[in-house]
Amino acid sequence: MRVITLVDNMCGTPYVQSRMVKRLDSPNKQFMGEQGFSVMVETDAGQKVLFDAGASEAALLNNLRAVGAEPKDFSAVFISHGHYDHVGGLLPFIEAGVPIHTHPRTFVGKRFSTGGESKVDISPPDHVTSALAKAKMSFNSTPVEIVPGVRTSGEVPRVTDFEPTLNFLREEEGRTIEDMVMDEQALFLTQKRGVIVITGCSHPGIVNIVTHAKKSTGSKILMVMGGFHLGGGSQDRIRKTMDHLKNLGVDRIAPLHCTGFEAMKNISDRFVGFELMPAGSEIEL
Repeated sequence: MRVITLVDNMCGTPYVQSRMVKRLDSPNKQFMGEQGFSVMVETDAGQKVLFDAGASEAALLNNLRAVGAEPKDFSAVFISHGHYDHVGGLLPFIEAGVPIHTHPRTFVGKRFSTGGESKVDISPPDHVTSALAKAKMSFNSTPVEIVPGVRTSGEVPRVTDFEPTLNFLREEEGRTIEDMVMDEQALFLTQKRGVIVITGCSHPGIVNIVTHAKKSTGSKILMVMGGFHLGGGSQDRIRKTMDHLKNLGVDRIAPLHCTGFEAMKNISDRFVGFELMPAGSEIEL
């Protein structure tokens, strides 16, 4: 099984390849970065699953071409949650007839962030939502095996007291309500030695997600990668997050997308198995 970061906030970051991570960029193969996230999972049987679709078709399709793939090659798409930077490049996959798996509430209502100085619309683009009527959609809030060895987490129980989901709103039935982003789910990749957890933004809390992964699979957590949503988080939250992940047995870790610089720095100092995986990075498991 291999995992390739297709879209991330960073690309082409100069770093030395690790024993695990391979860089795919070259003078003739350039990757694009954007405020977004997308990962390609390819199983040992050759089935490809897209985890999230970045913020734009431009970045996603460019980076797909760079790894020699196109939408029709995929067996399935999994959308972790309904924010623009995870669904923006979805249309070509809808048009290619690729089945799309997500939570029943992913595309319900307008979504907003209030974490900055003003309320910002972070809803899926209109051209994506208007195309959903012709998409092969599968809606589930409970775990589903998408292809052998690749399954969704289902809704994630919120059990910690330091990982609140804050600063999000949703329009629903003519009202604006607090959005706890209950639609966000993670992906679990099953290996003989344990489970790899991939997260989109970790709005339910990265510790909650990993706790759920360990409890629901009964397996060792081999690696955690994706957005941890610790950008702007307090030092106390970052410290507690690292302590809990250590206690859960996490060693190999690749924070991406919305994790934030301060958290990435702290994680890189604390975890021996830290991996830097910007767009155009590949690991084989």
